[in-house]
Amino acid sequence: MSGVDNFVVRYCEFRNGSPGGSMIDMVGCHFGRFEDNRFENGGSNCIQAKGGTHDILITRNRFYRGGQRAINIGGSTGLQYFRPQDADFEAKNIMVWANIFTGAVAPIGYVGAVRCAVLQNTIYLPEKWAVRILQENIDARFQQCGENLFQNNIVIVDDRADAPTFNIGPNTRPETFLFTNNLWYHIGNSGWSGPNVPTPEQNGIIGRDPLLRGPALIDGDFRPLQNSPVVGAGIATESLSDFLGQPFNDPPSIGAIEGDPPTSRVSDALPGSMTITVFPQPSRELLHLRLAGLRGGMATVDLYDITGKRLHRLRRSLTAVNGNASGLLPMGDLPSGLYYIAITDGIQTKLHPVVHR
Repeated sequence: MSGVDNFVVRYCEFRNGSPGGSMIDMVGCHFGRFEDNRFENGGSNCIQAKGGTHDILITRNRFYRGGQRAINIGGSTGLQYFRPQDADFEAKNIMVWANIFTGAVAPIGYVGAVRCAVLQNTIYLPEKWAVRILQENIDARFQQCGENLFQNNIVIVDDRADAPTFNIGPNTRPETFLFTNNLWYHIGNSGWSGPNVPTPEQNGIIGRDPLLRGPALIDGDFRPLQNSPVVGAGIATESLSDFLGQPFNDPPSIGAIEGDPPTSRVSDALPGSMTITVFPQPSRELLHLRLAGLRGGMATVDLYDITGKRLHRLRRSLTAVNGNASGLLPMGDLPSGLYYIAITDGIQTKLHPVVHR
């Protein structure tokens, strides 16, 4: 896929990739979604996002033996193929949310990636490393791999990926990564001291069995038991669903599947029930809004800081078509922190938290 914008890949199966190849190879693609797909026996990668690719959501996919890097966030691209031509990154604002990975030499690769987020995933028995942090394109114009997020993930390893769990290459900025609220478990070593995380993790859990129902089964059952240590141990940053399409609690469970789903909830699918999707989270320069269930013809978007002060210059008005609307908020010059967006269509109003970093 070269220079493709505004696309969705959904409900597909990809099997038996060729050595040295990618099942999906994006070069300079933007504003796309991969959701509810299955990838099996990848070659080099199942999904690769490089060449100036930005603002991609990868969610609710199953990766089984995903090759060298099941998801390669970035890569190495010839300068003439970048879109836009002057991009100074391989990948930016890529969100990997609520996927399940079984096997792969390394399920996740950050390669020349900046401001990308891997959140709410379950990684089971990687073959060599859980995560790679690399910089393959060392031309002086490029930002070094850094300022990325790894949060609310379950990582289960055995002796193959316990030392090291991270592979960190030269010309990268691992010290700028943020690691928070992940669970790390070695299935054969209760005394494992944990992964070689390149920066101190906030609220990490090491050495506790996540109590998944049947991860070793064919097509494993990765639902946590209700007494699992992952239940309620995450940090809430998004409103997207879990791997099974059900809502996360607040605070959420760690991993791809909510361990204690709400017993009652107003369905997002009910007519007139506004739903808000924002990405990437944390935001950097642009925050993407997708609204559904609008009743009025226009939606007004306001941004508030944590004190309740409205940031007037960021007010936006969006036109609704068949109850849906989308737009962008420029966040680049705001201080890091927690904000709230308030969206009204003249009939209903809804708040949504936004983390800016």
